[in-house]
Amino acid sequence: MIIDSSLILTQGSLLMNGKYIRMNNGAPYSAGSLLAPTGPLRRTNGFLISESAAATVIWKNATTPGFRLVPFGSEAIATPIYIPFSTQLSSGSFGDLSIATYKAVGNLPWPLGVTHFNPATGPGNNAAAAVDRFWMLSKTGTSNGNITFFFPAERPVGIVRDC
Repeated sequence: MIIDSSLILTQGSLLMNGKYIRMNNGAPYSAGSLLAPTGPLRRTNGFLISESAAATVIWKNATTPGFRLVPFGSEAIATPIYIPFSTQLSSGSFGDLSIATYKAVGNLPWPLGVTHFNPATGPGNNAAAAVDRFWMLSKTGTSNGNITFFFPAERPVGIVRDC
């Protein structure tokens, strides 16, 4: 799906079903807050359901500083949970920014390129201490910025909701 100006989700979920959404409008959000922005990709109610590394939102020409939000929801179609991904470009250019997410019970399957799930202190499998969700991010530009992502109840005891 190619969006030239804006996509506003007003009701229900848009199941991406392994397909991509390409936002040709590279502009950042112009107003609002992190969770309720005014910009080219926003929601009043509803979510994008990615749940696959192939179901990617591609934000073309994201070169202007500011924040961009992707209104992802969890895979539970009847009662999805809002799990937005947000990034703020402070300098440089994202170029083309690609974002996808999926639930991975027990942290399997791993995303392409991941070869281990070791803890920071050495070898071993750290999957039991990690959120059961992956985010795949890529960009073609050189940039500095911040990211904020949320996850639903797909976490071990003791991990807070916001990262």
